[in-house]
Amino acid sequence: MKSNNLFPILSSPTFPLLNLCIFLILSSLLPRKSQGAVDPSFQLCSAEPETCGDGQPIEFPFRIRNKQNRSCGYPGFELSCNNRGQPTINIQSNDYIIRNISYETQILRVSNSDFWNSTTGTTCIPLTQNISLPGARFELAPFQTHVNLLYGCNASTLESTSRFSYPGCDHGENKNSSVLVLPANDPKLRNVSKACTARVVAPVLEPYERENIGDGIEGVLRNGFRVKWKASGCSICQESGGRCGFNYSEWHFKCFCPDRPHASRCISGG
Repeated sequence: MKSNNLFPILSSPTFPLLNLCIFLILSSLLPRKSQGAVDPSFQLCSAEPETCGDGQPIEFPFRIRNKQNRSCGYPGFELSCNNRGQPTINIQSNDYIIRNISYETQILRVSNSDFWNSTTGTTCIPLTQNISLPGARFELAPFQTHVNLLYGCNASTLESTSRFSYPGCDHGENKNSSVLVLPANDPKLRNVSKACTARVVAPVLEPYERENIGDGIEGVLRNGFRVKWKASGCSICQESGGRCGFNYSEWHFKCFCPDRPHASRCISGG
């Protein structure tokens, strides 16, 4: 007995083709990631380093404020550019001019901006304050020394130590007529300090002796000192083709890769 087909379309040979057409139309309307799309974080942190204008490349862990996204640098390593085109870093409310960056040894040579910005054409020592480095990020590099800057010393002390005396720069109402500069190991330091109102310890690259300093103490202070930074290294990520960055949500280093962020390096074939 011949059965009556109530659904002739479903039994038609064209039904599979119709299903395929409907599937293709619907799938084309669904959002999907296109093949070969590059992860936005990878694009955000450019492979070409930025500069303030003095030619020094600024790379991870550093980043320049208003030039590089914060995810492209490590927390606490934000830099600014001064009006001379030099990168500067603020550490514990003090501004330091970065004179040199060694990414291999993770060492900066910096100058206290107080000494660098003192009145041009005059030989004087400005008021400043002790350097205070946050141990979690920076520490003084080894094989350096320091000098003691003594402010507000009484007249008799200045007279007895005149060979160590330098003119001080004017700072509004806080004028220091003379500043005593004593090496770190000077035996007079303990007694002289009692006759002065303030003492600042300034790190310097080379030992200071008044007799053998060609550029004077001003040149020694301007030459700066070295600090070593502590942050995740970037070489493994870079060698794998990635760009180093930081995930603030997870508070952890990330290697930004074309496919997606990875923990430390890009995976071939991502």
